[in-house]
Amino acid sequence: MGWFKVRYYTVKNGRGYWQATPEMKAAGFPASVPCGKDGPRAREIAGLWNSQWDDHRTGRSARRRWPPDSLGDAFERYRDTETWKAKAPKTKLEWERAWRDIEVIFGDLGPADITLADLDGWYRSLLVNTTIDRAWRGMKIWRAMWEVSAAFDLTAKRKDPSLAIRRQTPPRRAERWSEGEVVRLIKAMWRSGHRGLACISAIAWDSQLSPKDARTLTEQHRVPGGFSTLRAKTGRTVLATVSRRTERMIGAYLASITYSRVPNAPLFRSQGGTAFDEFTMSKAFARVRERVFPGDRRTMLDMRRSGAVEAMAGSVDPGALGAKMANSISTARDLQDTYLPVDEATVRRAD
Repeated sequence: MGWFKVRYYTVKNGRGYWQATPEMKAAGFPASVPCGKDGPRAREIAGLWNSQWDDHRTGRSARRRWPPDSLGDAFERYRDTETWKAKAPKTKLEWERAWRDIEVIFGDLGPADITLADLDGWYRSLLVNTTIDRAWRGMKIWRAMWEVSAAFDLTAKRKDPSLAIRRQTPPRRAERWSEGEVVRLIKAMWRSGHRGLACISAIAWDSQLSPKDARTLTEQHRVPGGFSTLRAKTGRTVLATVSRRTERMIGAYLASITYSRVPNAPLFRSQGGTAFDEFTMSKAFARVRERVFPGDRRTMLDMRRSGAVEAMAGSVDPGALGAKMANSISTARDLQDTYLPVDEATVRRAD
């Protein structure tokens, strides 16, 4: 179609992915980054990852000079802090993508000089000319940048004027699995030789761990009745309890493997004996799902939402559910919107 070529970018089934080399992965970059449907936007995202890699590899940063005490200057100073350097590459990318929309309007201005009218016009322009998701993330990073600017004493102690703007929230996923569907899926995985994937899926269903947390479990995480680990996203401790049926499956899997079990290495492996990364696990999951449920697009992550909905329909206290999921779902409105979409059983319980 004449798209421009981008390094480390591949297309599979019409969707683009930025694929890291072993050197990149050793430096902390994700193994594979989904960029969306193949096209200019997907290739732009891959290009941003290439820019981050080039900056890391060469130790340089091709960044422009901004007027002193401007918003751009504040961002440059922030990128020199250890706090910024400690951010995950994926988080840095989110900031950089949003900054491209922010800098063209506000980069040269002092934060204290930016008004509600300025921000309202900018946000509405993003809504009209891009997508709800892009506008939402742009405003999210603007608000984070205001906090950074305040830390550098550049806001004249004003409140963030954007707080008067109500963001439109991108539609959230609401797909869910039923227990019977998950059982069919896991049986198909086991019978087709995807036994490590079957164990990961069963653990994700029982414990409500995220796919990343489930696939990175190690021998050191094992405790009676399940696993004790830290959530990769929040760093909070979570006790991942599993059913007796899943415990038996894990026992059968561990009895069948031939590789050495290193205490701090991922416990559950692919058919070839290698540890899963985000890309290889999602592809293996999709292959089995297609055989069992042709045309289905649900993911393993949807199991986390499914468990939350079933728990709330069964009158589980939100605080207990928050402990189960290792987040503050009992108080965070966004988390409830994400994991507890409108569900008939929950609504009828309220009735």
